[in-house]
Amino acid sequence: DAINQELGPIGSELGELHQQGQLDSFGKYLYGVVLLDRDRKAEAAAVLTESVTEYPWHWGAWQALQGLCHDLEQVETMGIPRHWMWDFFVAALCLELQQNTK
Repeated sequence: DAINQELGPIGSELGELHQQGQLDSFGKYLYGVVLLDRDRKAEAAAVLTESVTEYPWHWGAWQALQGLCHDLEQVETMGIPRHWMWDFFVAALCLELQQNTK
C-alpha cells in the first residue's frame, strides 16, 4: 500500500477546524475518512456520526460508518439519528453482516 504523505497535514488541519466547530457535514465526512485511514476508529465513528446527523442524505458518510460497525447492537449505541436514510443504512449493514433476516 502506498502511504499518502499529505494525510498527516490534512488531518491536523481538519482536526483543528473540527475543534473550532468550523467543519460542515462534508468536512466532517472528509475528516472521518482521514481518521479511518490513520486507524483512529473511535474518533472516526464519532465524527462520521456528526456528519450523518447534520446531513443524513450523504450516502458516502453512511458507508464509511458502516465499515466501523460489527453488529446491530453496536449501531444502537452510536447515537446515529433515526432518519429514513437510517433504514437504508441498517439494510445495507445487515446484508454486509449477512443478517438479512432482520
